[in-house]
Formats: sequence, C-alpha cells, structure tokens
Amino acid sequence: MLDFKKYTQNLPFAYDTSSLFLPWIMMLMVFLASLTIAGSLAVNNMVKYWNSSISGSLTVQVMPSSVKTSENIVDNTMAEVDRTVAVLKQTPGITDVHVLNNDEIGKLLEPWLGNIALHEDLPVPRLIDVKINIPENLNLPKLKDELAKYAPNASLDVHRIWLAKLISLASTLKFLAWMVLLLVLITTAITVIYATFTSLEVHKPAIELLHLIGARDAYIALLFSRRTLTFSLAGAFIGTFLALPLIIIIGTMLSGLQEGLLARASLAWFQWFFIASIPFFAAVLSAVTAFLTVACQLKRTM
Repeated sequence: MLDFKKYTQNLPFAYDTSSLFLPWIMMLMVFLASLTIAGSLAVNNMVKYWNSSISGSLTVQVMPSSVKTSENIVDNTMAEVDRTVAVLKQTPGITDVHVLNNDEIGKLLEPWLGNIALHEDLPVPRLIDVKINIPENLNLPKLKDELAKYAPNASLDVHRIWLAKLISLASTLKFLAWMVLLLVLITTAITVIYATFTSLEVHKPAIELLHLIGARDAYIALLFSRRTLTFSLAGAFIGTFLALPLIIIIGTMLSGLQEGLLARASLAWFQWFFIASIPFFAAVLSAVTAFLTVACQLKRTM
C-alpha cells in the first residue's frame, strides 16, 4: 500500500495567493467577533445587574411641607417622613425601608452641585430607599392611596418604567451584536470557500496526480483542511491578540464609573475564557468548511 503522507509532504499546497489572503481575513474576522461577543456579554451582565438590584427597589420622595418658617418646614417634613416609613413597613412585599441622611443625599447631588455639606435645617426633599421582596406582589395603587392619606407630600418613584426602556435598549443592542457576529461567520465561511476553490484550481495538476496513484477524495480534502487550519489559526491568534487589549481598556474605563449603570459591564473569568477560545473555534470552522468544500468539489468534477 502506498504511503500517501510520504509522497504528499512536499506538494506545493501551501504556496499560492490564498496562503497570504486567508490569514489576514481571518485576523480581521476574529478581531470583530471578539469585540462583538465581549460587548454582548457585557450588556448581558448589565441587564442581569439591573434586574437584580434595581427592579427589586423603589424610591419614595417626601417634599418639604408648605409652612412659613424653616424650622416648621423641617419638623413637619420629618414628621411626614416618619408617617411614610410607618406606611411602608406595614405594606406586604416590602422587606426594608431606609431613610437617606444628608450625607447620602449630598453624594447623590454631588455630580450637579459638587462636594457640599447639607445643613440639618435645610429644607430639602427627603428620600427613602425601599427594598421589595417580590415586585409583582406589591400593590402599587393601594400603596399610593395609603401614602396620599397619611403623607400627602410623599410620591413614589418606581424604577420599572425606565428600567424596562433600558432593558429594551440593551436587548436591541444584543440583537444587533449577534447579527454582526452572524455576518462575520457568513463572511468567514464565504472567504474560506473562495480561497479553497482558488487553491483547488492552482493545484489541479497535483490533485490529478494524487488521484492517479490512488488517493481518495477524503484524503485530499484532509490535506487542504490541515492547510486551512494552519493559516486560519495564525490569523485568528493575531486578531484575538489585537482585540484583547482594546476590550480590557474599555472594561477599565467602564469600571471607573463606580456605581453608575455601566459599572457592571465587566466580564467574569469564564467569559474571558470563552473569548480566548474564539480563535480555536474560528480555525476549526474554517478547516471544516475547507474539507467540505474540497470533498464536494472533487466529487462533482473528478
């Protein structure tokens, strides 16, 4: 039996224009795929954070009372805060009620007013942070009626409305990201098919020679598959190497937002592992595409 490996080691399968074209295209495709997947995972992490922390809470604002002297304003406002807290604690579904002090309110106002200290006698709206066990079980209309009865200056700020808009926007961004990824995969497959067809035409005499000495189509397809795997893996590693620093820089900038909505856009360790596996997946996909392309073409023409 002929040793085809011995006779095909020096065949010029690796020396044509596609050998230079394929790694560059693979580098660009993997670069775009890495950025797209990282962005999609980051958006997904943010949505999970919003659902877990914001959807299970609401804010109650108690406006200062309308009286003549500032002392009476502060006293009446704090008395209304106490009544509001009492109503909230008796409401089913609410697990925790926290009245923000002046220091905490000052931190909320810091982006607009700077680092200022609020005086105790300053008549400012009082904020109450409320934690909800099961948001769906909270009867908001009844709670509003109770607050209107015992604390007319208290108002509810429910986060569900604008949170739903944020989640809708995030879902749209994720959909667009996956569409871009699908486009990248299709473009990569078409590129590999085109490069393989070109290589088949260039090396047609060598392929005919292999057929004459008894080589099967699957063996020839495997040769092209190995060749494609080598070139694709080289380009894919370069693309990932270029994408990772950019992902890290963007993640570092977002983490500097501290408690902002985008602060939870960082990636978990297993998500970094998933991104690092992209070049291997891209190379294997290219190799399989090349194998099937060669096998189908040889079956049809030879």
